[in-house]
Amino acid sequence: MDFRKGKLLHDGKTKRLYATPSEDRLIAAFKDEARFYDAGDPAVVKNRGRYAAAVSTALFRLLENYHIPTHFVHPYKANEVIVQKLEMFSISAVIWNFASSHFSKRYGTEKGTLLEAPIIEWYWKNPKQHHPMISTDHAITFSLAKENELAEMAHTAKKANAVLKSFFERRSLVLADFRLEFGRCERGIVIGDELTLDTCRLWSTVNGQIDTNRFRFDRAHIQQSYVELFEKIGVQS
Repeated sequence: MDFRKGKLLHDGKTKRLYATPSEDRLIAAFKDEARFYDAGDPAVVKNRGRYAAAVSTALFRLLENYHIPTHFVHPYKANEVIVQKLEMFSISAVIWNFASSHFSKRYGTEKGTLLEAPIIEWYWKNPKQHHPMISTDHAITFSLAKENELAEMAHTAKKANAVLKSFFERRSLVLADFRLEFGRCERGIVIGDELTLDTCRLWSTVNGQIDTNRFRFDRAHIQQSYVELFEKIGVQS
């Protein structure tokens, strides 16, 4: 089927979404601009769009192989993928496996501490309110999601976490925390948005020891860190 780009539907921080001749298919075009966890303002990374498309393709395919539903359909061009159109929830989930920077500051936990169990936090995608962290009661009261939908998203997030942690461990990487977004379609609730190096915080391990500063996403090191992580993951671009 011809998936040529149609109308620009969304111009976000890291990608653009375009309509296609198919009503339920979109083109996600990744930008070379990126906003990392600790990098502040967006920075341009050479070939970041190509890397992001390749990593998203690999990680979404991995999850699908474990029967975890996502919006991924297939890769398209160098920096583009075809995805299923979703009705997105106005909340995102952050899954914490370790105490990383923001978690450490909030709770006084030493950076790099392994949490006894993964912690899922919900955030309201509301820029006017600076994307606040919310409880399940907030989400239900504000009509952001129903109780059973939140339970399903949490279950999916835990399954995805187990699969992704194992994937990165085999590459001597620690998945400290990552973000997921979800949407509705005729198949039910599926993972949407993107799974890239921008949505995961990864640390390196050497002889079983965690180096929380191995990959630095400040402006002086962002290109080097991005390329090195991409190569370490070993996906095909």
